[in-house]
Amino acid sequence: MAERGRRAATRGWLAAALLAFALCLPALAQERDWQPVQDSTGLYRALLPGKADGYDDVTASRPAAGHNVELDGGSHYFEVHRLEARDAPADRSAHGAYLRSRIEASVAAASGTLMSLEPVAADGFVGSEAIVDFPAMGGRVRQRHFVVGRHIVQQTWSGPPGEERSPDVEQFFASLKLLP
Repeated sequence: MAERGRRAATRGWLAAALLAFALCLPALAQERDWQPVQDSTGLYRALLPGKADGYDDVTASRPAAGHNVELDGGSHYFEVHRLEARDAPADRSAHGAYLRSRIEASVAAASGTLMSLEPVAADGFVGSEAIVDFPAMGGRVRQRHFVVGRHIVQQTWSGPPGEERSPDVEQFFASLKLLP
């Protein structure tokens, strides 16, 4: 009788241990190497997932850092980019409208479908976030744009539809630090 009780307790403990391990698997799968990138002109810093050998720090002659990463069975592209914006309004309150018009024109020129265009804020800067569907290419793009001085800082993710709000993508967008 005592032996039967020990076996039942062991099976119960083993089942609990397996359940705990199974519950930890999603968290383990989400753990990635995150590499810092910083703009050499001092506009921003951010984190990119994956190994650092696919990109370098951003310099005056190389205004973007980005690379492809295989995540959960699909190819994803992450990039942080600095663009000149000499026509950007000096008044910060006009930045949202300026960015919206640029994004809408870009989406139309690229034959995409604008799924959402929302205001976002980071470090005191007003920006815009767009999610664009490209059905002909079978992909989706999520971008954030901020006017910083006479530049636009642009974060871009592209990958499979439905992945634009995955934990890795959210961490990438949350990592941006604008440095005025």
